[in-house]
Amino acid sequence: MKQIILKLAILLAITVMVSCTKEELGTTSNKSAHEVSHDFVQGSEDIPLLLSMNKIQDAGLGFDSPSGSIMTSSYESTLSFSKISKFYKKTLPQMGWSLTESNSDTLKFSRENENLEIDLSSQERKTVIRFLISYDL
Repeated sequence: MKQIILKLAILLAITVMVSCTKEELGTTSNKSAHEVSHDFVQGSEDIPLLLSMNKIQDAGLGFDSPSGSIMTSSYESTLSFSKISKFYKKTLPQMGWSLTESNSDTLKFSRENENLEIDLSSQERKTVIRFLISYDL
């Protein structure tokens, strides 16, 4: 029951973010480019993706050990570094994440026993977004 309530709360938060995202990130001729997807980063239950983010196949990794776990997942998009950074800096604190470090191509967040690193790079005229999620036990 708690998971159902949590998922409903997350969907409500995403709905609110969708209504604000277009205004905050600026409008383009492609209206859906900055809208929040109903999908989440692989390996997470509450790190939202933007509609323009597409999973890069075979670019994920999961590792569990007695001391914790690590998961990586990569996506590509035509959005700029700054628009993606702005979205996650605004959105993730609403999900309980605290921004711990920020520069032009890396964002780091933490929450309880979780750490999140978002790395941005360019490849063939696209932005590659790599999410690294680690859990400490």
